[in-house]
Amino acid sequence: MKEREEAPGPNHWACLAVMRFVLSCIVFMGHLSGLGIGGSFTERGVDYGELAAVVGFFAISGFSIANSISIRPERYILRRLWRIWPTYLFVFFFITLPVAWLLEKNHVQYFNNIAVTKGIVIGNLFMLQGLVVTAMETNTSTWTLAMEEFYYLLAPLFRKSPGIVLALITGISATSYALARDFGWIRFAGLTHGIAHLCFLWAWLLGFFFYRYRKSILAQMILLLLPVWLFCGWNELGGRWAVFTLLAATWVIASGDKIDLAMQRLPRVLVEIEYASGKFWNIEVAHLRRWMVFLGNVSYPLYILHLPVAYAIRLTGCSNWFVYFLAVLAVSLVVYLFVDKPNRGRWQTKKDKADPLVAQILASEGLADQQAAKTPGTPGVGTIGV
Repeated sequence: MKEREEAPGPNHWACLAVMRFVLSCIVFMGHLSGLGIGGSFTERGVDYGELAAVVGFFAISGFSIANSISIRPERYILRRLWRIWPTYLFVFFFITLPVAWLLEKNHVQYFNNIAVTKGIVIGNLFMLQGLVVTAMETNTSTWTLAMEEFYYLLAPLFRKSPGIVLALITGISATSYALARDFGWIRFAGLTHGIAHLCFLWAWLLGFFFYRYRKSILAQMILLLLPVWLFCGWNELGGRWAVFTLLAATWVIASGDKIDLAMQRLPRVLVEIEYASGKFWNIEVAHLRRWMVFLGNVSYPLYILHLPVAYAIRLTGCSNWFVYFLAVLAVSLVVYLFVDKPNRGRWQTKKDKADPLVAQILASEGLADQQAAKTPGTPGVGTIGV
């Protein structure tokens, strides 16, 4: 298999951004169903597979990080720190901990009956979930974020590793996931000693490996079929529509050329529809792409705060799923606009902002600002979240 050097286009990153938002909503709906909210509607989140959505997240993350670190490995760790830590710390101190205190004050018993101890709080503060402590029951979603950060730290080693080594590590991790039930590893958010890190590394490396060899038909087949085979043939921990979730996420990763071509043809299609219908909407692809990117940017705060916000609303006795959705979306928008967005690209210097290579990194990492987007030769418009 030969490597392909050209970076994915802005339309591809925009579609990946929308997919991240959809995956976040699947996890959100599944957690609402677990709280007994929403009935048959939120059960669809369970049907589409919360764990399948997590696998999709990991694959997209691996693909994006491979792009970032291969284009410019300098200051890679600094970029990742600025990408995830400010928002994570804000949510931890101002949402997760206050909600944990409220739940304890109201004597709310968690489903898994795991008390929030000082050790767990400190471990979660430093994102050590899955290594030395379990995820706080107030916000169990962060177990995947802690794993993702661990994979970020390993990325420089993976970048220098030959393809056969990456394939071997992926195989070992996939085997661990396939045999997880036999070892009693079912609730991954409650595991420690790096077990979950090992069991899901294959999903992250799948995207990382595919970026390097994405012109190869074999790499495309592995990307599309390995998750389905593991979920359906071995460790069936997903919902009945989990296969659809997996295929949708991996197809968007694998079909960059097709997506870019379709988006290029979209203006002509829109014009034809407008003339045929007699209605003119004045829709531009650039505007559409900005909205797609915006949804992807919001997906990060939505993912890491939806559960504690849902717990807080549940204390009021509300059972309307629409209220939960609006509240979580509103809080996510506030955190994105006033916390996450202002910290994007803080690592940049004036020289960086004029560098087209940096603009490509910004497009894949969700750190682009308007100045970088307007730089001649940059591949995107607006920001693309990871």
